[in-house]
Amino acid sequence: MAMEQRQYVRVAGPFNGHRVVSSIETPVRIHDLNEGGCFVTSMHAAPSAPGRPIALKIQVPDIGWIDIQGEVLYSKPPFGYAVRFTQSPPEASGRLEGALTVLRASGTS
Repeated sequence: MAMEQRQYVRVAGPFNGHRVVSSIETPVRIHDLNEGGCFVTSMHAAPSAPGRPIALKIQVPDIGWIDIQGEVLYSKPPFGYAVRFTQSPPEASGRLEGALTVLRASGTS
């Protein structure tokens, strides 16, 4: 039996979101959200190159929109792609962490 390698507990979602490219926002759905990253699904083509930077806006219930920066870890066509959060401002990271704590406590996972 393999050991769980995840550093953070995931919140299943889905959450509304947007992928932001050159100020154009494309709707996406966010799944398996945690402090380290998420899984993104979209009706539009996914960025497929691992390491590619990505900007996301995630709508978290009772918190609002959080802008977060990341990079693509891998792509699973046609399902979506995994994102690892990277250079987000401390304010955004703090809001995300607080929101996830509340969601986990309320049983939304």
